[in-house]
Amino acid sequence: MPESFQTLSLDGKGPFETYPDRNSGAKIAVHSGTVADQYVPYTRPMEQGNKTEVRWLAMTNEAGFGLVFVAMPEMNVSVTLFDNWDRARHPFQLLKCGAVIVNLDHQVTGVGDTPNPVLPQYRTYPQAFEYSVKMAPFSLQQIKPAQLAKRIIPLL
Repeated sequence: MPESFQTLSLDGKGPFETYPDRNSGAKIAVHSGTVADQYVPYTRPMEQGNKTEVRWLAMTNEAGFGLVFVAMPEMNVSVTLFDNWDRARHPFQLLKCGAVIVNLDHQVTGVGDTPNPVLPQYRTYPQAFEYSVKMAPFSLQQIKPAQLAKRIIPLL
């Protein structure tokens, strides 16, 4: 998305980072923040900032224009300003890409725990999945993302 879309709100587990094997302390609610707020400063850069059990995600710019993404049944969401996770070995090597990268995933694998691997029930294995994500533009002056998501869900 254009870099100007810096505000997000979502209906899912949060407000902090959650993964399938690390979400029992998170609350399902509407959480808001900035794209920069989602960054988790790990010692070694890696995928981060995921949110689980997300029903909808809204990204907006300063003028209040945005896009809402609605999943059926649910999705995992992460947003970032960086696109060189695979090449950076240290946080100072992360490069902003000039856009907001929005990841919408049906399933993600858990993170495990050092030195324990991810338990089998929290792994995502290759198989066929079926789910839907619908996207719609909106203006905060006309409708709130939660109201728009309720209108979209019955169409799935």
